[in-house]
Amino acid sequence: KGEYPGLASIGYINNLRTKNIEIDTEAAPQIRALFEAYAAGNKTFDAIREQAAFLGLYNRRTGKVLVKSQIKHLLQNPVYCGLIRHNGELYEGKHTPIISRELFNKVQEVIKNRARPRKAAKHNFVYRSLFKCGVCGCFITAETQKGHNYYRCTKKKDNGCNMPYLREEKLTAQIQQAIQKLIVSKELTDFLEARVSEEKQDLKNSCQNEIRKTDKNLNDTENKLSRLMDLYLDNNVSRREYCERKEKLLNEKYRLQKELQHLQSGQFLWLELLESFINGLDAPKIALKTNDLEKKREFAEKSGSNFTFRLAGQRKQKTEAQISLDFQGFWAVLAESHAEEKTAENPENFRSMIWSGLKNTARTLVGNNIITQC
Repeated sequence: KGEYPGLASIGYINNLRTKNIEIDTEAAPQIRALFEAYAAGNKTFDAIREQAAFLGLYNRRTGKVLVKSQIKHLLQNPVYCGLIRHNGELYEGKHTPIISRELFNKVQEVIKNRARPRKAAKHNFVYRSLFKCGVCGCFITAETQKGHNYYRCTKKKDNGCNMPYLREEKLTAQIQQAIQKLIVSKELTDFLEARVSEEKQDLKNSCQNEIRKTDKNLNDTENKLSRLMDLYLDNNVSRREYCERKEKLLNEKYRLQKELQHLQSGQFLWLELLESFINGLDAPKIALKTNDLEKKREFAEKSGSNFTFRLAGQRKQKTEAQISLDFQGFWAVLAESHAEEKTAENPENFRSMIWSGLKNTARTLVGNNIITQC
């Protein structure tokens, strides 16, 4: 029924009259702060434990500081995003969530990938552990020789790997060249901003049709949940299959509920996401101009993936490493069309093509935004 079984988790208090839980207004902001801190990807459980102690969050039963295992349990507890896990099964709670499911989802991804902050080293090698060797697959490490930082393959899998060194200055120059592909003209930026405004008006006019369609999909999903329960009670599906299918349907139901909520308020998730990206199109220019290599790396990681050292052609009888990366999301659309903008025979058609690619990407990103590891 969505009622909370047992003692409320930290951040909530039990309401004995309603047999449910309510937000603890003093502790809830601290809980949200812990999730946001861990989602950043540069905090360990121990660091979050220290933060929790600093914020005054303690074990309610013992009154002692939370230990590492309790911090991990807290960050994996779906109650904070509005769900209840009971006997290995997920239920929709009747309580108010402290965090969004998107934030919960992000934290689960960080935990899944066992993200740890880069350890402080004797030397500051900005790009260490970012790249992999395209020859043997090992990570690229770094060392200092004659006052310069050089990046090389660790050769842990293959001592005979022939990937050469690459000096940090040359590596930075290649990253600059890659980021350059994401710079867009003022004409294209103005066009995209205008299209967002037009799309907002068009969607507002067609909002009612979208609401009816989404509402129908939501009802269909709720019916599927009901039929799934009947199948389970009649022993027609195993408990494992029931839980797996139920989780997928709960994900879909949440997505549709949020989409319907935004539609009813005249908003569209995918358009909000795209508008936010277009408003930040100056990010590549900022990354190019800054002398802070950490900020260059930060933007590279935000916009790309699969960072690799590859062998390039002969140069003065020596091979030279060349980096490669795959841009992702919206940035991939811009990178793929970078070379065409100046040579396009019909600039208007070219800009419309970019808009279409960005719009499709936005819809895909919103459609794939689901809960993991609940």
